Amino acid sequence: MYDFRFDYLYPSYRLAAGKHLTACKKIIANYQDVDIPKYICWEIYYLSGYIIEGCGIYAIYKNSDWQENIKIDEKYGCHKYDEIGEMIKVFEEDTGFCFNQDTRYNIGKKLKFIQGHRIKNYKEYLAINFHDLPYLGGGAICEEEIVNLLDKWHPDFRYVTPSDDQQITSDTIKVLIRVCSDIFNYVNTLI
Repeated sequence: MYDFRFDYLYPSYRLAAGKHLTACKKIIANYQDVDIPKYICWEIYYLSGYIIEGCGIYAIYKNSDWQENIKIDEKYGCHKYDEIGEMIKVFEEDTGFCFNQDTRYNIGKKLKFIQGHRIKNYKEYLAINFHDLPYLGGGAICEEEIVNLLDKWHPDFRYVTPSDDQQITSDTIKVLIRVCSDIFNYVNTLI
């Protein structure tokens, strides 16, 4: 029997991103000489958002000196606890970023939460410290079409059948996954 529970340690986000990236690359490799069917392009696009999310969350926790052995669910509101149970504040005064969307302990600030599929917030946070990180930080990215795709990504796409005006071509998907690979490789340098 498999145990599918998430361990809530932030390095798991990087591992999940790598798993999704590998799957996308293997799928694309099966279509070397032919166009990728639109429904498969859509599924790869869906997975790309989780690659970006995994890389973004990992980079944020890593940059924030979050200890790898402290579970990210062992915090409430904008706090986490160290090994002996002492509460540690984990929001940044200047930026208002907070690591959890639990508002029970909101301290009266308008906070920008990290958890919860908030790619826009990852970009705002990472742009402060990662000037070379493609898309998520301040680094260069290729076509505007890729930026638009990533900006529009949402986890609810898993419930959507793309309409004719929501087509993503094989060529676009290949570029998108190359960008995801560049981001993943950059984040791996933070280890």
